[in-house]
Amino acid sequence: MVGIARMPLLEEGTTICFIVSPIICYIQYLGSTESKVHEFISSPIKRKRMMYSKTPTKTLTKKQVKKVLQFCAEWCHDNMGVNNRKRSELTYSFGKDENGFYGFYCPIINHIRLSLTECKTVGRLTSTFIHEYTHYMQPVRTKYASANIEHGYWDNPFEVEARMVEKKFNRYLLSDLRAK
Repeated sequence: MVGIARMPLLEEGTTICFIVSPIICYIQYLGSTESKVHEFISSPIKRKRMMYSKTPTKTLTKKQVKKVLQFCAEWCHDNMGVNNRKRSELTYSFGKDENGFYGFYCPIINHIRLSLTECKTVGRLTSTFIHEYTHYMQPVRTKYASANIEHGYWDNPFEVEARMVEKKFNRYLLSDLRAK
């Protein structure tokens, strides 16, 4: 960042050009004191860091991951609905699990668990949340195991639907996340 220690006295109406990092600032000197101009030039430029699909999750703080997951939960609730058959509220958590799974849904305790080790990008994290939220909406507690035995994991109708829903909705969720 470029700063100015001392400014020469300028006439009112003079335009000054400064290069601050990659940004060029044009200031029209309107008779303000040189300390105000110096204050403007030396103040840090605050940029909002955008979150994209390919943003690595390892660059996010725990607080940022919590905010992303909270946004996902609210977005899914508003756009996908609520399972009224459940007796307890849906909960979710994340960790650095190294079990080979992006995440899982436990219908017994009504909980979604996501692995930051496996979900290496924000797009994968949001996609996995949608996938697991789809399982929350399905009757997996009673019918998932028999469908898994009959069809196998990849052809299980519950998994096929969850993959289709995550593919369909993830771009909308990411778009809304960036707009926030």
